[in-house]
Amino acid sequence: MYLISNTDRDYIIKYLGMMIAHTPQTGLRAVNAVRLAKQLVSKLEAKQPLPAEVTEALKNLPR
Repeated sequence: MYLISNTDRDYIIKYLGMMIAHTPQTGLRAVNAVRLAKQLVSKLEAKQPLPAEVTEALKNLPR
């Protein structure tokens, strides 16, 4: 599992949306790539942010 910042999450959603909008739906691979991108956007948008206590605890972990 990976933790990403809210800003990075927003950029990922933005760029996936651009990919979905600009991918020509000419072949099965393209259609499948767009379908998977839409699923990923849905999953990312459904994620809830971590509570502030957890975020602070993660920041204080030794690396």
